[in-house]
Amino acid sequence: MTTQESQARNDVESEAVGRHTVLLASLVLMLVMLPVFRVLPGGGIRFSILLGIVLGAAIYVNSAKRWMLVGAVLTGGGAIVGAGIAHAATSPNVQIAADFLGLALLGFTTLYLLNSLMHTQRVSRDTVVGGICVYLLIGLCFALAFILVTDLGAPKRAPSALLVRTNSIGGAENGA
Repeated sequence: MTTQESQARNDVESEAVGRHTVLLASLVLMLVMLPVFRVLPGGGIRFSILLGIVLGAAIYVNSAKRWMLVGAVLTGGGAIVGAGIAHAATSPNVQIAADFLGLALLGFTTLYLLNSLMHTQRVSRDTVVGGICVYLLIGLCFALAFILVTDLGAPKRAPSALLVRTNSIGGAENGA
């Protein structure tokens, strides 16, 4: 038995696979609410709030083992705090760091879930929900990678980089 198979078996025994439902709920909330927030003015902060909810669920999914929980809390907490500071101080550099930490946590969570799903012996409700989570997380990782590339390509001195970010994803039109 390989290490990956034993870790997947430990996940099933400790009911870590059942945590997928919380992550799926947060991902569906984000998927449904982003178009609604796009219509309302001032939607930039709302994307960060929805992303913070997804990151909190990702921390919960990664809480099966102590070392994973510590890493998830450090990266997810840093991303959530960094996004709050970036919106308060309109700092593009802090936003880039927050985006990178969020992408790291979601990427790790995707790989962790995929490993657990690939090594399960039978298909159950939790494995189907976990598969849907992996599918949605892959899309969210690509969206965050796009945001990160956009933020890195923006001039460092211009606070308008945050406006470009909110227009492309968060929903504010014409910088409002």
